[in-house]
Amino acid sequence: MAPYLERFDKHLVSAFLTVLSPVTFDCSRARVQRALLRIALPAPFGCSLFRAADQGKAAWLSSVAACLTDPLLFQLRAGLTVFVDHAWPYLVDALGGRSSAYFASVSSLLPSSAAAFLDGSLFSPSSDGLKLKLSKALLKTISRRHSEEFQHMVSLTDISQTLTKSDVLRASAPTQAGLIFTASLKHQLPFTLTNQQYISWACSFLGRPHALSTNPKLRRALITQCSGASLTIAAPPRS
Repeated sequence: MAPYLERFDKHLVSAFLTVLSPVTFDCSRARVQRALLRIALPAPFGCSLFRAADQGKAAWLSSVAACLTDPLLFQLRAGLTVFVDHAWPYLVDALGGRSSAYFASVSSLLPSSAAAFLDGSLFSPSSDGLKLKLSKALLKTISRRHSEEFQHMVSLTDISQTLTKSDVLRASAPTQAGLIFTASLKHQLPFTLTNQQYISWACSFLGRPHALSTNPKLRRALITQCSGASLTIAAPPRS
């Protein structure tokens, strides 16, 4: 299932970025990675395009854990072994590995191994109702891991040609502006936001240059900046 969900995520992100920037920029790898990671973060820190692959890694095993409270399914749980053995490594990887702080933070809700998932020591008809909230706890932890990974990528100590002070300020300044990605279209906004204004703001939010600029000098400068070189725009001549 994971390869299909990852392919779905790629198509979803590609469609989102195509709307924002039909003209492809040859951006630096670091700038592209930051944009792709921020897209998946929850609003207002990101665009709330949660990765289906991440949800799949947590949701399936959480569903199995909940179903094991049923006495009949619990008796037939041996038939799930091959599927749990396949799904378990994906969940561990999403949590940063067994030695990570993220895995440790939810270790009380998880078994020690794939084999222990079905042995009845943690999930069984006698399990308490708290285990039913496993999916929510796992998804919050995975989201926290992505958020902290993004903050690490925009550290002030890593200023370079592909990470400017503006990028760090944009990523670190607290703001509720990102909630626009989750605002309902049913409500009328108290201000006018045209398509071009939305695209320009979203590109700035993701740290990507706006590809639709009509100024040739600015377009060349933006391409230069995005590729990792220094940004230089000549001042207009004085009259």
